[in-house]
Amino acid sequence: MKDFKTQIDEILQKVSIIDVINNYVELKKSGKNYFGLCPFHDDTNPSMSVSEDKKIFKCFSCGETGNAITFVQKIENISFMQALQKVAKTVGIDINVSENPQEQVNRKYYQIMHKATEFYKFVLHNAKDGQNALKYLYERKLNNDIINRFNIGLSLNENNLLYQALTKEGFLPVDLIELGLIKSNKDSYYDVFRNRIMFPIEDLNGNVVGFSGRIYQDGDQQHKYVNSPESVIFKKSQILYNYHRAATEIRKKDLVFLFEGFMDVIAAYRANVTNAIASMGTALTIDQAKAIQKLTKNVVICYDGDEAGIEATKRAIDILASINLSVKVCTLPEGLDPDDYINKYGAQKLNEFLNNNQISSIDFLYLIEQRRLSLDDPTSIELFKRNVFRFLSKLNSNVLIEIYLNKMSTDLGVSFESLQNDFKKNRIYFQPTEPFIPKHTPKRFKLKERNTKYLLAEKFLIIMAYQNKEACREIINSLDNHYVDRNQRDLLFKVNDYYYKYDMMDHEIFSKMLSESQLELITDILKNGLDEIYNLTIPELVSEVKDYKTKRQIYEEHKQALIQEDDLDVQDLLRFSKIKSSLIKVVKSDQNKN
Repeated sequence: MKDFKTQIDEILQKVSIIDVINNYVELKKSGKNYFGLCPFHDDTNPSMSVSEDKKIFKCFSCGETGNAITFVQKIENISFMQALQKVAKTVGIDINVSENPQEQVNRKYYQIMHKATEFYKFVLHNAKDGQNALKYLYERKLNNDIINRFNIGLSLNENNLLYQALTKEGFLPVDLIELGLIKSNKDSYYDVFRNRIMFPIEDLNGNVVGFSGRIYQDGDQQHKYVNSPESVIFKKSQILYNYHRAATEIRKKDLVFLFEGFMDVIAAYRANVTNAIASMGTALTIDQAKAIQKLTKNVVICYDGDEAGIEATKRAIDILASINLSVKVCTLPEGLDPDDYINKYGAQKLNEFLNNNQISSIDFLYLIEQRRLSLDDPTSIELFKRNVFRFLSKLNSNVLIEIYLNKMSTDLGVSFESLQNDFKKNRIYFQPTEPFIPKHTPKRFKLKERNTKYLLAEKFLIIMAYQNKEACREIINSLDNHYVDRNQRDLLFKVNDYYYKYDMMDHEIFSKMLSESQLELITDILKNGLDEIYNLTIPELVSEVKDYKTKRQIYEEHKQALIQEDDLDVQDLLRFSKIKSSLIKVVKSDQNKN
């Protein structure tokens, strides 16, 4: 058996480094070597040389150098082993990499989803009912190229056909249930997807992790779409539809079109827009934004033009801009989605519209607020001013700020000077809240007499949520209704409610949402009660808060044991005493509220 180093050397000798790098950067031959723009710095003049003979690349500007494997590792920001596997796959070599137990489970799940995909594809092209489904797809202008490219299949109107097929392959029902492919009913099993066109959903590496099934027959009264539930391998917040297929085109064009749903991406492909992805109908997350950042700095958001789409676009602009991506917006007219637009105007017209009707994110935000403006309503004028000031305050360009203040002056019929004064006066309210920086950070956390560590951890989570919208969402989702103090819980919910309406914290607005006692509490938390500091992350603080519920449960159990038992051993008593001392202040606090 070959040792690991020999395997790597064999891969590097077999693989064409030119072909590998050409998937990410356009290379042109000059003499013996190839040259292209270096992707590891802001390169305007091709400074990266690639040698097929030596199997290496080198940038003469920033100094980055390496082989095909390290290139993939750096550009995709993945581990060496992941890059090795990707490169090895291109030359037909399997690399045996030791897997942890979770990776082994995931690999099994990927195999199941791959088999399910192949099964649905086979049914579409070979079953009798598949002809009706194909007819439906052809009528929707999805030809065989598109059907095969996106691995579209069909689930028949049978009770457990997929279950039978997969269990015969040796897969266990419990795993099929975990992936949302089947459900159980007493002693029997039945398929989740029945009588639907099946669209596989892949992760960023191209592994099928879920499905979306669509009805296709006239008169079908079921829900239009049925989607896989989230699972160990399917996390919607980390999925971008078509990412792995479009990655090369996105890199080559240095541009990505971001849609809401997978059907939008398929319609865009019909229009020869091959650098399109979708956020799967959910609000864009920071994880998705960072995945985009690996491919390009330039994003065109193409969400729907309804109110929900507008709000989703505004959130996406904030998230993408927060990691310094250049953002434009293209909204289709007349409330049409890409498929509707093609049906009405043709595929070529969609291509032209997407490429020729992009506006800057700041223009989009201004136009949205202008659309809502009523010059006859003083409240509307003030709201327009406040909302425009809010996003102008995020700009680092005084020139741009002056341009838009001039535009506001014209639109409102007021002087530029008065608007400028109002903006300067209110700008401070729209700046990101300064992070809480303690005067000192002790190595070990000390409990104050009036606080348990659980209460204090919860306070710090409130601070983090208050400071940042994304942090707030992460905290709310992670806590999963585990709280220590009811008042602090209600305050955290208020912060979350605020961020449903606004993107940045404005204490003046937020305070109006609070009761007198809540305002007093948040003021105390932010200014007065935090002389000590936890040097912990959000997950670590969440774990502290969740631990309270566990400890309290143990406390109650031991309390009952003390009541019922007279002969507890010494260890039991000591254990109970320790738990009691750590919780007694919180327990008493809860009792006083009841």
